[in-house]
Amino acid sequence: MGLFTRKDKSVVTAQYQPPVMGDYYGTNFNGFFGTGFGGSILRSEAMSVPAMARARGLICGIIGTIPLELFDKKTGAKIETPPPWVDQLDYRQPRSVTISWLVDSLLFYPQAYLEVMSEYADGRPQNMAWVSNDRVSQQVNKTSTIVLSYLVDGYPRPTSGVSSIVTIQSIAGDGLLTNGVQILRGAIDVQNAATIAAQTPQATGHLKNSGADLSPDRVQGLKDTWRSNRKTGATSYLTSTIDFIPNSYSPKDMLYNEAIQYFATQISRLCNLAAFWLDADADASSNTYQNRVDVRQDLVDMSLRPFLASIEDRLSMDDICPRGQVVRFALDATFLKNDPMTRLTVIEKMLSLGLIDVPEAQKLEGLAESGNNTPRLVKSDNITQLPKAIGDGNNG
Repeated sequence: MGLFTRKDKSVVTAQYQPPVMGDYYGTNFNGFFGTGFGGSILRSEAMSVPAMARARGLICGIIGTIPLELFDKKTGAKIETPPPWVDQLDYRQPRSVTISWLVDSLLFYPQAYLEVMSEYADGRPQNMAWVSNDRVSQQVNKTSTIVLSYLVDGYPRPTSGVSSIVTIQSIAGDGLLTNGVQILRGAIDVQNAATIAAQTPQATGHLKNSGADLSPDRVQGLKDTWRSNRKTGATSYLTSTIDFIPNSYSPKDMLYNEAIQYFATQISRLCNLAAFWLDADADASSNTYQNRVDVRQDLVDMSLRPFLASIEDRLSMDDICPRGQVVRFALDATFLKNDPMTRLTVIEKMLSLGLIDVPEAQKLEGLAESGNNTPRLVKSDNITQLPKAIGDGNNG
């Protein structure tokens, strides 16, 4: 579902065909192209790496908890009665779940997909559901530069309306399953090697005969007896002419811990995360003191911003929102919210300068307001609370 054009500005009737961005890794079958990446790594394999799982949980979990808001682009005023999808994209699950999996797709793939579940009379979506990337394939033109249509589970989807596909293209690149394939594959290999070493703590090696040559049958019997005793932990016996020579390194010699730490650091770089977020110690010595809000602001600017912008900009396009309206994540009111004393100091200054009045100050803090600027009782979950007055409008 691309950007719609229309003769009647009140009704969405057609759409542009979205371009293919970056390198195209589709698999050709009868003119249709899938979104699988030949020679790359599976998402399930990538998520088996603890550092990758932690990075995914951090990025997707944080963004998933931030509410969406709708604003008038010209005035900057918040629209208090937005379409249902602003508060809950998919009516079958919480908004946080849908958003976190959208970010998951943008993290691992070049794009994320939403399916239109219901629509308004003007053709704009009312509810949308996340669609897993491995279920979606594309039919492209002969030069593989324009997407002609989408298929889900092999079945074609319409180009507009219910059951059509909304594409959210990532501004972060081709996704970790392509850009990070070597690092992720290396991390998986190191983990597998460490696991094997843990499962077989006894050193491997070979038997050396310093005496007369033995027949093949006796050699095989000697090897079988040795192997059987090793498995059961029984004591083996060697003659004066036969020696056991180990030929493997211990896990310590193999530097598994250092290798795992190295790949954790590389994964943090792939995700634009500071190493301390993943407990990757390589950058620990460069950490400086920052307060909580500064640390979170750095996380937003360096890592989360591409995913936030990809979703905000796509949902603000004319085929989703009426022209002049934009979607934004409520970062300042949630993840980047200052501590209460800092907020009250700012509000007090704004009140003293006449920039806001008491009802506006109460609204900033999520407090109920009454017609005479006096806080009134707020009932929440059968508990009655009396908010504090913030100021009288004259002296803050």
